[in-house]
Amino acid sequence: CLQAAHSRQRESGGAVVVIGPSTALVGAALLVPLVTLAEAQRTLVKSAARQWGGLGMRLNWIGIAPALYDPALAGTAVPQVPELGPPPPALKRRPEPQAEVADAIAWLGGAGASAVTGATINLDGGDWMVP
Repeated sequence: CLQAAHSRQRESGGAVVVIGPSTALVGAALLVPLVTLAEAQRTLVKSAARQWGGLGMRLNWIGIAPALYDPALAGTAVPQVPELGPPPPALKRRPEPQAEVADAIAWLGGAGASAVTGATINLDGGDWMVP
């Protein structure tokens, strides 16, 4: 997918936003294959952003709550962080995919984010707060 984007954007620049589960940032014992894949995806996005930035290409990664990423993950045990306690997340809700996540993607693809690349943006309502 990134190679296809490179083929289309290498002459005129552009933006790519990849979405994955936010648990990639912390891991989860019962989700090792998914978390490993998602973290590799996130690292690939960062590497491509650095390599292709000179072409005017911007690539970013958005982490969303696992249940939004795939409804089958809604009942999966994800790690708890003592200072956060059990769910709900800090905002006491999950972002709406068709509104808030879509708005973030539109922003990352637009001129307002023209200096943002290689970023990891968490849109999970505050489940995981990354430094």
